[in-house]
Amino acid sequence: MTDLAQRRLLIVMAGRQYMKQKTFGENEPRPRFDYGELAQTMARDGGWTVEVVDATTVETAPSPVLRAAGRLLGTDAALALRAIAARRRYDAVVTVGDQLAVWLAVGQRFLGERRPHLTTLIGVANAKKRLLHALTGFADTLGLVLVHTESERRTAATTFGIPADRVALVPLQVDQQWYRPSPRPPERPTVGAAGVEFRDYPTLVEAAAGLPGVRFLVNPQSPWSRKDPGITADGLPANVELRQLEVDGIRDFYDELTAVAVPLHENDTAAGLTAVLQGMAMGKPVICTRTSGRASVITDGVNGLLVDPGDVAGWRRAISAVTADPTFAARLGAEGRRWIERHASMEHWVARMREHIEAMGSASRRVPSAQSPFAGEAAARPLPTGDGAFHAGAPQATVRSRFE
Repeated sequence: MTDLAQRRLLIVMAGRQYMKQKTFGENEPRPRFDYGELAQTMARDGGWTVEVVDATTVETAPSPVLRAAGRLLGTDAALALRAIAARRRYDAVVTVGDQLAVWLAVGQRFLGERRPHLTTLIGVANAKKRLLHALTGFADTLGLVLVHTESERRTAATTFGIPADRVALVPLQVDQQWYRPSPRPPERPTVGAAGVEFRDYPTLVEAAAGLPGVRFLVNPQSPWSRKDPGITADGLPANVELRQLEVDGIRDFYDELTAVAVPLHENDTAAGLTAVLQGMAMGKPVICTRTSGRASVITDGVNGLLVDPGDVAGWRRAISAVTADPTFAARLGAEGRRWIERHASMEHWVARMREHIEAMGSASRRVPSAQSPFAGEAAARPLPTGDGAFHAGAPQATVRSRFE
């Protein structure tokens, strides 16, 4: 078994998430970056050497082979190739991004490689993943699949045949230090909704038309989805307003609200869960559609309210209940905040992720390999923290990124 002091973890991220976080300075406070917090904890508290790579690694790589792979196949495929080429240098690999995970799993299957690979799959049962698995059997190579809800855990077993001991439930988290209750009360009864995936904005708009005394704000934006949100400014009731806010403005958006609405079409995924957790962390009463994939987060009438799919009258009753009774709304919001602190804080998520990675690392035996043609020089880099600054962590912690 590899010496614990030499254990190495590779975190491979789709897109430019790590590099984007790295560029923020002290005067630009941001929510804590989940995988940045994880990398710091693994290095500082676990003694791991952690390397984080993202699309920037491909675009600025010294290797012409890696840059060409990125141009021809896309950055997800190129990152997977880089991870495969350097696989024997690591005790565990974590992928962040479904397509990236599939590329890496297919490559590992082709090579007969069983290097521990942990990934989180979103939308486990979608048709594209089923087809890819039928063609490649990629899921057979995944070391550990993390899902956010019980319904996704069941689907992973029935759709892909993944054994129960290779599927783990790791609930989604929220940075409860950033999303926190504000002492500023809304100027008027205001309900807000944000997000794109599986959103049923037509039902919310129809409900709003029957509540002229309530202001509705809708922010149909998501950095993670390119789907049509199903709402435009045309023909909206006078009390419904569209916003175009990026992630940076979401906390201020929630500050304006009396309640957070998460209207959803029926689905068996964790869609809407980020908005639910953010709203609860802000101490707002959250009203959400009751769907098959809904995580066990909201207990109806205790820490939020649930409405059946497409139930316009139900939405009006729920919204009226929280806008007409400030005491009831405050109780729901306070219970929601307490639930976040007990179950879905950033620290809870990091601890769960660390437990799974440690288990994978303990089962792995790293075999040194020759220098990869994809490898560049690794320079030690600090990771972003909650205040937007960058800190290297404890002296013994080593966190690296490959951008050069």
